[in-house]
Amino acid sequence: MRIVFVLFTSALLGFGCTKDSLSLSKLKETLTLIDIYRAVTNESLDASLTIDNYQANFGFSEEDRVTLVSTACVPGKDICKYSSIAVDDLQLKFEEGTNRYPHDPIYNDLFGKTVSVSLLEGEGVIGRNGILTQLYIPHALEVDINEVPQLSNSFVLNWNADQMNELGVYIIVQYAAVENPNFVDDFPEEIVNYIQTEDDGSYVFQVNDFPDIPEGSLVTLKIIRGAFELAEEGEDLIRVFALSHVTGYARF
Repeated sequence: MRIVFVLFTSALLGFGCTKDSLSLSKLKETLTLIDIYRAVTNESLDASLTIDNYQANFGFSEEDRVTLVSTACVPGKDICKYSSIAVDDLQLKFEEGTNRYPHDPIYNDLFGKTVSVSLLEGEGVIGRNGILTQLYIPHALEVDINEVPQLSNSFVLNWNADQMNELGVYIIVQYAAVENPNFVDDFPEEIVNYIQTEDDGSYVFQVNDFPDIPEGSLVTLKIIRGAFELAEEGEDLIRVFALSHVTGYARF
């Protein structure tokens, strides 16, 4: 298993000030899934499509699971002229501003396969460029936790592996002072540590992988995986982003 430790110590790289100075291929090489996850907005992004599978309380009950879709386009951009955006056979309204679609189980069908994304004009007619991009969206996460876990060296985190996922899985531990009044004097600021690991379905927890989290604190444990693609339509840049993330409280 390959594990890479990284610590959030400053603002992560977004799109701002990169679109004019770097080619799109260089931008793709620079950005990672965790960058997209942490830097939701930026000044150079012209449009976006987001597919978000979110599971609170480790997805223990169906009520804790939602899958949302949103589209956005910066007013005045040429790309906003398209009337809709299609993900395979699913068509979504596309216009200036933001459209947010409520939870619908049909969106879950977009996970675990390669999808085609197209911009459409008028009555569902494909635009002049046809398919805008294609990307593989990993299966929605299924994490085997049904209680508040103790994140000790003996804890094993299990999930449904996806051999097609080349971007790995991120395991994030987040400390917040507001949830730990006994630690406020020594640790008054938010602390976030994370690792990236291969998507093989298992991680044996190592406290040393998260060295800045106070021992004994109540933390938020997050597990995420997904996919993203940056595509050009004329001079405009659109981000296609799909994510599955599971979150819940844990003891460190």
